[in-house]
Amino acid sequence: MNTQKRASLTPVQILADHTVEKRLGSWTTARTFQVRARHGQVTIDLKSPQIPAGDIELDLNLDHSTVKLLVADDAVIDHWDLAWTGRGKVKQTYHPNPAGTGRRIHLTGQVRHGEVRVQSAGIARLSAIASRDYLTDSRRAHADGGTPTLHQKENEMNTARTTATNTASTAGMTTGVVASADGTPIGYLRAGHGPAVVVLHGSNESARSHLQLAQALADEFTVYLPDRRGRGLSGPHRPDHSLRTEVEDLQAVVAHAGAQQVFGVSVSALIALQAARTAPAIGQVAVYEPALLMDTSGTYTSWVRRFDQEMAHGQVADALITSLRGLDLAPPAFRYPPRRLLVAVTNAAMKKEDAHASPGTVTMRELAPTLRYEPLLLAEMAGTIASFADVPADVLLMGGDMKHPAFIRPAFDALARTLPHVRCAVFAGLDHGGSGDPGPANRGGKPDIVAPAIRSFFAQS
Repeated sequence: MNTQKRASLTPVQILADHTVEKRLGSWTTARTFQVRARHGQVTIDLKSPQIPAGDIELDLNLDHSTVKLLVADDAVIDHWDLAWTGRGKVKQTYHPNPAGTGRRIHLTGQVRHGEVRVQSAGIARLSAIASRDYLTDSRRAHADGGTPTLHQKENEMNTARTTATNTASTAGMTTGVVASADGTPIGYLRAGHGPAVVVLHGSNESARSHLQLAQALADEFTVYLPDRRGRGLSGPHRPDHSLRTEVEDLQAVVAHAGAQQVFGVSVSALIALQAARTAPAIGQVAVYEPALLMDTSGTYTSWVRRFDQEMAHGQVADALITSLRGLDLAPPAFRYPPRRLLVAVTNAAMKKEDAHASPGTVTMRELAPTLRYEPLLLAEMAGTIASFADVPADVLLMGGDMKHPAFIRPAFDALARTLPHVRCAVFAGLDHGGSGDPGPANRGGKPDIVAPAIRSFFAQS
């Protein structure tokens, strides 16, 4: 028998007697484990590429203890042979794989007053990121010129999935270009047939960020997906860039398409509403979580100077983290780990994306320079709620849980009171990226939930 295969079948024992034990990164080549814990906590990373192919077997003996398993997105958790005494459960903080296509993780043994927590993808990554084991792994990867083990296999699988999705989603789409008022080319993707609808993406996105939403509308509408300036098919920003520039760009596409219906998200929701104020042709506007600041304090815009300095020094990862924190878009776990670790994770993700991006993909690295213009638009529109009282178009105002950014809920409520022709739709469980395509950078994307409301609204024209 192969030596490595024999090693992989030899159970690795992990003991935690009133202690906390963590096994992260490139820590094993085994795929069978025995875990014994009494009033302890054990974290086991089962995503390492060092673990051989095949089922993973965990024999558990837990007494008032917790085991946390960090697994791949497509893992299948089989816990039917796990016996329970007293209170306990298997808690899966991710969407289980119903197809049973991933690696099987078989749990056996017994649990007395304990819990098994299964985490995948971003949740698993954030659970490990602040640990000493991860710091050691990050230093090793940096010295070797590679990436932390925690991300290697996951990033490769996610990039492959995203590349395949983008390639399939753009099949059958055509491209075009129209000149804005100042002569800047604004490129777009187009799909479907029927009345024209323009779908305008938000910050840190491109035209390709709403492909699934476009496909959901394409059987009844001709959907135009323009790239805002600095992205993909469109020309660059100019020094005097402002909300007026964005409105003129959108109006150029609307006029070219003959569209009367527009969708916008976050900052582009404000652009769409402003365009409707001055373009009578726009009769319906659907917006998702408009990024309107209710005051002019500068709380969400003061980070631009630091961002510019980091970009000027080529510190793209630092700049991305600065923008996420400045706009209150970073997940809560990003507030606690040392910044150097967040930078290492972001650099690793960009490196993988750069290497595997499909043709036409606008990567994080390419999107980064556009982020400085978003807070300028926010600052320009801050405190202008009263101006929306004269929007003549019918408006569908949509939102998710509206927890982050924190300014979204006050803006939503104020717009619901101010817009003269408005109806509201709130989708429980969705975050700020709810209308966009799901992927490594937007795990909360649920366009299949948002699309029916938009279809129904636009069908009433």
